[in-house]
Amino acid sequence: MVPANVNRAAPLYLGCQDKSFTVDGEQIPFPEVPFIAAYFVDWVLSSRHKGAWRFNPSDMYGNPRKPFETVSAKSKNLETQRDWDFPAKRNWLAGTDYRIYITFLLLTLYLGSALFR
Repeated sequence: MVPANVNRAAPLYLGCQDKSFTVDGEQIPFPEVPFIAAYFVDWVLSSRHKGAWRFNPSDMYGNPRKPFETVSAKSKNLETQRDWDFPAKRNWLAGTDYRIYITFLLLTLYLGSALFR
């Protein structure tokens, strides 16, 4: 059994919310999450398993996603199955991993400025 992990639990929790859900004509935002927590989960915690969260019914902010479309190899101009199995190597700035570095830098600058007051 795999133990719980905040990098999996928090994005799953926020990815299953629906801010447009109505009961008796009234929109009920459930769960009520502070907006800063949604940004933190989206930018920092969800980056490790980013490919899995595209299957959530909503994004991290509670907006429902559109239904998936099937993609064929001809529509993507892929010649062989190898192109699907071995995608191009990622640059560290190409993905969302740079957000962690920027968050850490801003946090370091903030805490450093508080020490020198």
